[in-house]
Amino acid sequence: MTKVRAILLLRYRALARSLPLCTAVLFLCAAPLLARAAEPPAAGKNLLLLYSYGYGGRGVEAFNESLLTTLAAAGVGIDHLYFEYLDLERNRNDPQYRARLHDLLARKYADRHIALVITGQQPALDFLLHEGRDIAPGAPAITVQAPAPDAASTHGRRLVSELSHFDIEGTLERALELFPKTRRVVLVSGSSAADRKVAAEAARIVAARAGKLAVETTGELSLAAMLARVAQLPPRSIIIFTQYNRDAEGHATLAYEVEQQVAKVAAAPVFGLYDFNLADGGIGGSVISVKALGQQTGQLALDLLSGKLQLSRPVTEVASHPVTIVDWAQIRRWGGDPGGLPNNSVFVGRVPSLWERDQGIIIGLAIFILAQTMLVAGLLVNKRQRKLAELWLRESESRFRTLVEYAPDAIVVYDPDLGRFVDANARAEELFGCSREALLRQGPEDFFPAGQFRGATVAEGIRPAITRALAGEQVTFERIIRSARGGDLVCEARLVKLPSSGSKLLRASYIDITERKTAEARILRLTQLYAALSQCNQAIVRSGSAEELFPEICRNAVRFGGMKMAWIGLVDAASQRVLPVSSFGTGLDYLQDLRISLAADDPAGRGPVASAIRDNQPFWCQDFLHDPRTAPWHESGARYGLGAVAALPLSTDGVVIGAFILYSGEPNTLDEDARGLLVEMAADISFALESFAREAERKRAEAELRLAAKVFEQSSEGIIITDAQCNIVSINKAFTEITGYGEAEVLGRNPNLLSSGRQDDDFYRAMWQTIDGQGSWAGEIWNRRRNGDVYPEWLSISRTLDADGAPSHYIGIFSDITQHKAADEHIHWLAHFDTLTGLPNRVLLADRSKHALNQAQRSGESLALMFVDLDHFKNINDSLGHRVGDALLIEVARRLTTQVRAQDTVARPGGDEFILILPATDAGGAAHLARKLIEAAAQPYQVETYDLTVSASIGIAIYPDDGSDIDTLLKCADTAMYSAKRAGRNSFHFYTSEMQSRAARLMQLENALRRARRDGQLQLHYQAQGSLQDGRVVGAEALLRWQHPELGMISPAEFIPLAEDSGQILEIGEWVLQTAVRQCQDWIDSGLGAITVSVNLSAVQFRHPHLSERVMEIVDEVGLAPQYLELELTEGATMSDPLAAIAVMDRLHQHGIRMSIDDFGTGYSSLSYLKRFKVYKLKIDQSFVRDIAVDPDDKAIVGAIINLAGSLGLKTIAEGVETEEQRRFLRDQGCDEIQGYLYSRPLPAAEFEAFVRGQGRDS
Repeated sequence: MTKVRAILLLRYRALARSLPLCTAVLFLCAAPLLARAAEPPAAGKNLLLLYSYGYGGRGVEAFNESLLTTLAAAGVGIDHLYFEYLDLERNRNDPQYRARLHDLLARKYADRHIALVITGQQPALDFLLHEGRDIAPGAPAITVQAPAPDAASTHGRRLVSELSHFDIEGTLERALELFPKTRRVVLVSGSSAADRKVAAEAARIVAARAGKLAVETTGELSLAAMLARVAQLPPRSIIIFTQYNRDAEGHATLAYEVEQQVAKVAAAPVFGLYDFNLADGGIGGSVISVKALGQQTGQLALDLLSGKLQLSRPVTEVASHPVTIVDWAQIRRWGGDPGGLPNNSVFVGRVPSLWERDQGIIIGLAIFILAQTMLVAGLLVNKRQRKLAELWLRESESRFRTLVEYAPDAIVVYDPDLGRFVDANARAEELFGCSREALLRQGPEDFFPAGQFRGATVAEGIRPAITRALAGEQVTFERIIRSARGGDLVCEARLVKLPSSGSKLLRASYIDITERKTAEARILRLTQLYAALSQCNQAIVRSGSAEELFPEICRNAVRFGGMKMAWIGLVDAASQRVLPVSSFGTGLDYLQDLRISLAADDPAGRGPVASAIRDNQPFWCQDFLHDPRTAPWHESGARYGLGAVAALPLSTDGVVIGAFILYSGEPNTLDEDARGLLVEMAADISFALESFAREAERKRAEAELRLAAKVFEQSSEGIIITDAQCNIVSINKAFTEITGYGEAEVLGRNPNLLSSGRQDDDFYRAMWQTIDGQGSWAGEIWNRRRNGDVYPEWLSISRTLDADGAPSHYIGIFSDITQHKAADEHIHWLAHFDTLTGLPNRVLLADRSKHALNQAQRSGESLALMFVDLDHFKNINDSLGHRVGDALLIEVARRLTTQVRAQDTVARPGGDEFILILPATDAGGAAHLARKLIEAAAQPYQVETYDLTVSASIGIAIYPDDGSDIDTLLKCADTAMYSAKRAGRNSFHFYTSEMQSRAARLMQLENALRRARRDGQLQLHYQAQGSLQDGRVVGAEALLRWQHPELGMISPAEFIPLAEDSGQILEIGEWVLQTAVRQCQDWIDSGLGAITVSVNLSAVQFRHPHLSERVMEIVDEVGLAPQYLELELTEGATMSDPLAAIAVMDRLHQHGIRMSIDDFGTGYSSLSYLKRFKVYKLKIDQSFVRDIAVDPDDKAIVGAIINLAGSLGLKTIAEGVETEEQRRFLRDQGCDEIQGYLYSRPLPAAEFEAFVRGQGRDS
């Protein structure tokens, strides 16, 4: 789409080239139009032309040329001509495109007072009658289509319809006149209803030829199939292109584009029904002449504007007539015979002969030559008549000289042999700017600038034309002539050879076409700008955002507008600079270093862009490189070849937001009409930006409305809306779900139907006072459901006001908080109670303890605090799982609770610990309750399929004897509880000062133990193990010793349990294993012999998941053979999880590590598991060995263990052997080895080595 003023008349250079005098007249006729081209629209004769195609649609240019020529020739004052190229053929079924197109046109032509609308093609007419009712409303329209009978009256517009009937029969006649041997006619048509209608009429006409012609149609074929078919036609075929809007697959097409493709691939001559197909390889036919149609349309417009044509009916029909027009080149190509065509046929592309072109000059020359010949002959006959003949000859020469002298062309005669002009007329003197005498001393080289010959000299450049002319050819060309007075002229030259008997003379005639060329260049620029504006508006209609539009605008300005570069810059409010956001063209690097400020006192803020934005006015710079206002950019402008520049402000809602900047490669190209088009383009862009903003706002509002509606309907909160009188007017779905009332039950009623009665009148009075005073209220309220249930809800009420500030509605939003309040209560319970047992947790315990202690302090009574811990509960958790352990804890909690008073507190702070707060309880009462608790806890438990038994250890602290605050009492009770555990468990202890000392000792040792290994305080002693058979040393047990620098030697019985409880046993145990293995290897390396080292593993170490891997890593690192390492385990460690123990022993056994059971007989062993254990030796505990000489029971036990080991294939070793009697008994019973002070006490490594070596010497 684009607007074209009457200046468009200048663009038709073909007419101006062939009719220079007519062109001048045309310019004069157009002058009134041109004078008003830049004026603002006013009421008057303004015409709007709407075309269905995009800019450059086929036939439009010819139609416009003829239309405007007709209007200009009439001399009627037309204020403005506006052209819009709608591109509806491509967007026929796009409602969004059509809606945006309507918005754009309605805005542009709202105040332009259109007197007449002209439409081309059916889509443009349909758009005008449907979407375009408010575009030039009431203005009549001229259309080249036949509208529906009621179309005009229905849409309130009177029409003039130019009935352009297709002359299919005439085109067929012309085809057969050119190709009389034709046997097949192919009718190319589309598949739409209109296409098929035209094709059916054409087929009927062809069939009427008495069956002599075979007829074929293509309506059932796709576009590709149709093209394939016409490319393979047999000889004696012709093609008639009828109408093509859609192919058989439903694809919309442009008819002229399809006709182009057909002509390109066809194997037969192509005839059409419009004359514009001649440019694409078609022959023509009896066609609708687009130029004739334009001329008729122009005349109809003149008649309507002048009042000569009155429209008395909704539709006035005017007929148009076809013309026979054929392409001469295509006739020659296909071998047609034009002899049978009508005499009035128009041949396109036929080159006129020399006689047709210069008939007058040839006749004059012939008469002149004939007269000379006759006179010379007469002189030979009669001397008397010779003088008369000479006189007549001079008169003839004078007449011919006069004819040449006053010819409108500049004529010179050139002698190639002399290389100069030998004759010239007066017009040549004017053209070349010098006298005839001076001119005849010079040649073309003196007047032709060399630069126009592309690197060749003037002589080289003109030689081909001279050669052709001397050969008898008339040569026509364009040359630049540099006048002797200065200045260059563009001339059209014709060069012919003069008839001469002696010399080779050439006549050259020159026509000054400088003005025409200047006009053509100007017209070309305008045409390009029209195209750019058309494409710009197309982009506006198609785009949905500035980000989408701006690149298209810049691209179209360069590709279609002939600009060198175009860019759009937006104002950055923060920096007050203009930043490029989109650009296109050559020299874009120019923008990389471009700095444009909006500050008027900044040199970078005085150029075109900043001035246009600041002044909100277009800025025109005709010579960018020499304008002082663009001085800061001259250097870069020269580098990128910038000529003229236009900067046009872009605005939205009256606020300038940026600029549209265009650069031409030549200076002085922004004339008045170009400026008008660019201003129009900028205005359209600004309109688009405002449209985008409006569309974005509309979408935002719609989204908000949709969201509000969605929130209203889908909200989980109930919503109720009342009028100012508090009558319900609307509710949502959640209201019904919460209250149980449906819409029909509440509309028109007061919300007090929900009242529960729990709030009194004062409550509601205060609520309405807040609403009236502050506009809203929120709070908790109790309401009643339809079924009568009362429930709590959180309600907020807002008041809305009308335009006068009076209340119009009240909006209530509420939620049922029944579950919320229940959740709050549950959260409170979770915060204060143990989730497993329901007993008070640590938080509530602290609160109740504080309360009980305060009460005891006020009353002066004592208070007991008990710390209860279940014995070996961890074993149940580990072996039977947490589910069983949890069930046991629940039952223990129940039993404890049943033993206490109501005022007592039983709490579970965590794990298997319970704390009891016993107000008004002294030591006697506490002891009595403790016995009851131990007894209750010791009763068997049935949990799932398990019969369980646990015991409890209880520590008791008394207020105020053991402390005056809860923390102290808890610490004392905890200490007492551990004392009870050390005393054998299943008992209670009161706190004593000795316990505090013991606790302090344990804390001191625990802290010291953490530093012991680091400081080298730990060391290993080795106690020899001897054979009872021969007395030699067979092994050694590594025993850990701790020598503290201040506390002295600390017993393993004291620090090993401490290490296990504090989690240090793993680190210490690994150090023991590494040290013992390394020592064993050192002894072997020193030749001490094969000695096995035994290392004790604690239960914690044995349960470690990577025990076997770590043991092997240590053995491998040292390089010790695995059979020299023996690991000792207690029965408790193996029987806590027998299956896991079997797996660990199996892995160690596979690696060659020996295993032994330590302190055998002191724990609980299962013989079924014992036989599955991969053990090498049983160690008899020293408690059995100590009294073996005097205690028959010990003798029996030891004998049984030795016999059991023998039957299982295991060795035995007895520890703690200190007397000879013990040794003899063990040897007699078959024990294999002994260990004890009788044999050797534990020794440091060096002493042990000396002991072994000494024994070897003794033996």
